[in-house]
Amino acid sequence: MITTGRASADTIDDQRRRVAAIVDELERLATEADALGERYSDTLAQKDAIEAEIEETEVKIFEYQKELAVMQANLVNSAKRSFVSGGSAGTLSSILGGSGSLTDAMKRAYLGSAAANIGASNTDAMQGLIDDITAEKAKLERQKKDLAATATTLASRLAASDRLLEQYEGLRSQSLRDLGNLLTEEERRRAEEAEALARKDAEKFKASIKVSAPSPQAGVAIKAAISQLGIRYRWGASSPGVAFDCSGLTQWAWA
Repeated sequence: MITTGRASADTIDDQRRRVAAIVDELERLATEADALGERYSDTLAQKDAIEAEIEETEVKIFEYQKELAVMQANLVNSAKRSFVSGGSAGTLSSILGGSGSLTDAMKRAYLGSAAANIGASNTDAMQGLIDDITAEKAKLERQKKDLAATATTLASRLAASDRLLEQYEGLRSQSLRDLGNLLTEEERRRAEEAEALARKDAEKFKASIKVSAPSPQAGVAIKAAISQLGIRYRWGASSPGVAFDCSGLTQWAWA
């Protein structure tokens, strides 16, 4: 009887140690998944910011190009008016009349010379616009490369998160089949212990927190957030009294 009892006790102790080790691993996987989820959220926000920057750059390039087109047209018109008013109407008419005596390249060169005679300020301004467009296009290319790299990082982190989740679910399912209630009891015990400790720590700070809210609505949101001190963190969660992640708590507090 003594031997049997001892063997039974050893078996139970072995099972409990095994359960404890499994729950340790499950908690490690969950913590790693939460951290990965936060990094995924940060990268997603970075991707949105880059896309907004690209849109702004494209609009700026478009506006610069419109301004340049208007400036070029005005410069050519100024050159025409200058030569007409300067007594060179016949010369300009022959150039623009397409008589075939001059090539298009020569016509462009003639008008370019005329434009240059209008004043250096116009051409300087036009060159400044061209430089701005060139710089913005280079910036756009850098932004597109950053976006591509960010998209790759997002895909990688999402795949890693999926693998962790699959590993977690597989280990837990197998452990439930092997150990049954021992696993759920240990998980529940740890959860209750962690929640009690978190609430105890939270109570120490609640009384001392005095936040001056900028508006009544902000005051309500702050009180709501403080009421959830001690609630466990879980990525993607938005359950009062159960679990929250950062964005979930913010949305709930301001609802």
